[in-house]
Amino acid sequence: MPVRAFLSRVLSLFRQRALDHQLDEELRFHLDMEAEANSKRGMNREDASLAAQRVFGGTQQIKEIYRERRGLPMVEVAFKDLQYAFRTIRRSPGFTTIVVISLALGIGANTAIFTLVDAVMLRSLPVRSPEELVSVGDASRPTALGNGGPMANIFSCPLYQRLRDQNRVFKALLASGQTRHIDVSVASGPPEEGRGRLVSGNYFDVLGVSPVLGRTFSPEQDRTPGASPVVVISYEYWMNRFARDPSVLGTTVRINGSPFTVIGVAPPHFTGEVVGSPTDIWIPLSMQAQVNPGEPRLDKRDSNWLLCMGRLKPEVSIQTARAQITALVQEALIDYEGAAGSSDKLREIRSEKVDVQPGSKGFSWIRKHDSPLLFTLMAMVGLVLLIACANVANLLLARGTSRQKEISVRLALGAGRTRIVRQLLTESALLAIAAGTAGILLAGWGSRVLAQLGSGGFGQNPVPFEVDLHPNMTVLGFNAGISILTAILFGLVPALRSTRVDLTPALKENPRRVSQGRWRLGRLLVVGQLALSTVILVGAGLFLRSISHLNSLDVGYSRRNLVVMAADLAGSGYPPPQRLPVTRRLIEHLRATPGVTGVTVSSNGVFSHLDSSTNSLQVEGFTPIRKDDSWTRLSFC
Repeated sequence: MPVRAFLSRVLSLFRQRALDHQLDEELRFHLDMEAEANSKRGMNREDASLAAQRVFGGTQQIKEIYRERRGLPMVEVAFKDLQYAFRTIRRSPGFTTIVVISLALGIGANTAIFTLVDAVMLRSLPVRSPEELVSVGDASRPTALGNGGPMANIFSCPLYQRLRDQNRVFKALLASGQTRHIDVSVASGPPEEGRGRLVSGNYFDVLGVSPVLGRTFSPEQDRTPGASPVVVISYEYWMNRFARDPSVLGTTVRINGSPFTVIGVAPPHFTGEVVGSPTDIWIPLSMQAQVNPGEPRLDKRDSNWLLCMGRLKPEVSIQTARAQITALVQEALIDYEGAAGSSDKLREIRSEKVDVQPGSKGFSWIRKHDSPLLFTLMAMVGLVLLIACANVANLLLARGTSRQKEISVRLALGAGRTRIVRQLLTESALLAIAAGTAGILLAGWGSRVLAQLGSGGFGQNPVPFEVDLHPNMTVLGFNAGISILTAILFGLVPALRSTRVDLTPALKENPRRVSQGRWRLGRLLVVGQLALSTVILVGAGLFLRSISHLNSLDVGYSRRNLVVMAADLAGSGYPPPQRLPVTRRLIEHLRATPGVTGVTVSSNGVFSHLDSSTNSLQVEGFTPIRKDDSWTRLSFC
């Protein structure tokens, strides 16, 4: 069909009354002309009109043919089906409410889980060509670790510089590490806790992120420690803290007491490369000692706290990048051990593998460890939706009994079975659309609840977890698709059963024979509902039992009246010689507090989200032969 003809048909949908009026006038004109010609042949007026009508045939048929030629019949029929379905549903508000609520709960639960799955596992970083990015390091460790021996999957600054300069697989390689605790103050205002990240000077260039205001860092700002007191702030931080003031550029902010100048604002929706840990302020890596006074790390080869991300060169595969980076890391670890390294230690180093993976979706500890849990939740809420569909199908079967005479009359008058099934499916689709719309509202609340559960200990690592849970086109498309699938699941079988009737008893108002097959199908649906509900109830019971066992598990200490507090002495600027005396004073002060029966401290306790901690152990009169003879490592399972 030519484009011009198609557009003409579309426009005719909005001018039906005017076109019908023109058609009536034209038909009347031709009938009058034919009747006048018959009158001139000697017929009386009545016979002349009847003869003219016989010549033209059925005017209603002519009108229908003309309407089909001028418009889009499928669209018009669908629109009429929607109008009829809306009137039918409106006549049964109680039935409609029950169906919409039942389906909305199922659709909303599925959409809520999918929103979280999309944010964590499917959504790419809002950067240029994210498919070229490759993550280097353990994605489950996006937070800073303390001092320890060199590691293969979370890097020191010297090791990052070595990988950056010696690799032949990346166009460029960036590094970033968490700042731990930072206090940010603007002008004379009180300090507020911020979410910061120390990044290499090429961070924004490698990711391909352009600022909406000002500029970003340059690679030269990595060269001299302490010489680049500048920051880039996030768009959200700019809105919340500076009310989108365009004069924010040049503003001085104090981070843990050190002055920094704002030089740029990142674009909306970009919150960093670590999913679930949004960044407010990006700080050059060279300013680490100023951000964490008393804890310098830049020159320490045994301080592991950085993750890396690179942009692959053309024609270089992930496997090639993994092999070369692993070889470089192994070589660096062997150099660190030096001549004192034992054969066992060297063998252990040569078996190390660096985690090099596609980085288009960023780093995510939930994606690495807890994706099976998310998919299990997805399967469970899928069963809930199937139960809702079975319930609604039963309701439609029961409702079909009350409509069997209407359907029988339409069949007896010549309506096709396909036409009636299409009409009934239109009603089901309208119900599913209403439920899907309500499900979007429920999903917004449900996904936020799931994210809060994630922050409180979702899976293995209880770390702060914040993701953008606003519905996007992917989520809306999923909701639309599941709504359509739902309409087919609960609407198709009842529609087919409703049109498979024996017309004679149905027209005689004897519904017993007509409805026998429906009730047999209804019993099958009830059995299916009970089976699925049993699976969910058993699973929920086992889950609650596991939680009960965890709460009553003997962990070696009393859970009652236990208070946990944190003090970041290094981040507050205390040098190493002062930290032990300050800690002792804190212990004495807390013990003197009324109601406190005991106080203990640890660097990384069982409540920390870190899965390992390495510290130096010095013994008087003992000189270690190898570097790792003086290190202790504590792992949390």
